[in-house]
Amino acid sequence: GVFEPRKVVHLHDAKIEALQELIEELAGSPLLVGYEFNHDLDRLRAALGDVPYIGSGVSGDQAAQIEKDWNAGKLPVLLAHPASAGHGLNFQLGSAAHVCWFSCTWDFELYDQFIKRIFRQGNKALRIFNHLLLVEDSIDNKTRDAIQGKQLTQANFYAAINSEIYHNGKSDTSPDEDREDDHMTRKLDRKSSRRKPKEEEVEDADYEDVDEDEAEDEDEKPARK
Repeated sequence: GVFEPRKVVHLHDAKIEALQELIEELAGSPLLVGYEFNHDLDRLRAALGDVPYIGSGVSGDQAAQIEKDWNAGKLPVLLAHPASAGHGLNFQLGSAAHVCWFSCTWDFELYDQFIKRIFRQGNKALRIFNHLLLVEDSIDNKTRDAIQGKQLTQANFYAAINSEIYHNGKSDTSPDEDREDDHMTRKLDRKSSRRKPKEEEVEDADYEDVDEDEAEDEDEKPARK
């Protein structure tokens, strides 16, 4: 029943071992590890020791202190659930360059925002590495394929939106030229608006006869009724 403890069957430690190898290879370089399930967190802390984490049971004040310690370079490994750490926390000041997914989320928005906790302005790392620990022929591959599909859909959507915006501007020119052309268009529109009443006045005005001698110095003779 739902109130009875879950029965867990231990199958392997392949992902735990792969994560430990990655931590050893990084030799102290900060690693942000994402997990999807609480039982993953239990296994990770059992294998890695009392590693700090941000997830269920961690208060806002505790998360803020962990964020501060991470950015100060005091935490070589930080475990975090994407729903808890995917928004509102900035981990870029520690210049971490590595994110690892022990178990990947199905939610692309959380996936993308989790990576952007360190992949953001202020991070001095030259590049960000995103590691996914995948067991062959398992649900891990389906999760990865789903995330990649959603990422492609979002990229195509952004490309379509940007193309439409660019097309509605000046599609055959650079952005600088677009701004210059737009300025010239507004300038011409203002001139046209100032000129138009004069043209209408000429068409509608009721002119009286004018002595040609008085207008002999004019380039054009005045209009007559």
